Amino acid sequence: MGHTHYWTCAVPPSQLPINKVTKALQDMRVLVIAARSRRELPVETLEETYLPLKDGKRRRLVFMRINGSLPGTRGQDFVFPPSTDYASCTTDRQPYDLVVMACLAVAKYHLGELLAIRSTGTGQEWSAAVQFVDETLRITVANAVLLRPISG
Repeated sequence: MGHTHYWTCAVPPSQLPINKVTKALQDMRVLVIAARSRRELPVETLEETYLPLKDGKRRRLVFMRINGSLPGTRGQDFVFPPSTDYASCTTDRQPYDLVVMACLAVAKYHLGELLAIRSTGTGQEWSAAVQFVDETLRITVANAVLLRPISG
């Protein structure tokens, strides 16, 4: 069985600050593109939803779904923001596990106390995800990622 990551919103997802959610999603998109170039994810793993802004010229990224599971495996989609205040993703310890952890680290960085993360991932695996974020986005997320570890 693979790792399972859990995230809980302190408020209903529709009440999360849209600017913080958008920034987190933009950073997650950069991580996915970087992971693709490192061959951590297959090419068809990113689904995005945009909504037009009032000016009619720009769009806002409002939803992302990632799945890097290989055929015949049990990996699940990572969805952000979740449709409910609680969500989870089992990655079956596939390469996209690093990306899911990195995306959660970025979400925690941007949303702070509005997001709690629990995981069966080890401290070493989370350190690799934090390093991936730091190197890719040039932001330090280590202090944001305060996990409540759970046994797997």
